[in-house]
Amino acid sequence: MDKFDVSILEQFSKLLHESDTLLSKYLETSPDLAEAAEILAQLNVLKRDVAVVYDSFSGGVAKLMGNLGFIETASGAVVEKKSAVDRKKWMHAELASAVAQRLSEMSIDMDTGERIMTAEQMIQKLLDYAAVSYWRVGKLGELGINPDIYCEQGEHKTNIIVRLGDKNK
Repeated sequence: MDKFDVSILEQFSKLLHESDTLLSKYLETSPDLAEAAEILAQLNVLKRDVAVVYDSFSGGVAKLMGNLGFIETASGAVVEKKSAVDRKKWMHAELASAVAQRLSEMSIDMDTGERIMTAEQMIQKLLDYAAVSYWRVGKLGELGINPDIYCEQGEHKTNIIVRLGDKNK
């Protein structure tokens, strides 16, 4: 197959919108709960199936992109390729100590030697780098701290982010 017939997706989208209208009208009739629940279950399976197709095709597009970070489509959408690593088994105490050290250093004006942040402000600033259940790796990078030193890395994951252009909204 050389070209994909985009009209198939356009037909699918049209059917989806028509289904939404019909389902809304159906709900207005106060239908039987068991019947409505069965329809919901079928929609859930359909949603899962669409997600599987999307994830598979998205992975294929990611491979096609190679080292390209993003591509803009004719419709104005931007397809962006992002990579991340699953981090686990954090050494929280050691990392917290490294962040505290950097925050302490940042709390002193290098020109005057004056302390420009109180202890309370430094603790509040800590929340820029850590959340209740995870460390914010981008913010840690801003401090010059490599988060990979403080955790065990899992599998490398690549995600595709699609930002729709004005024509798609």
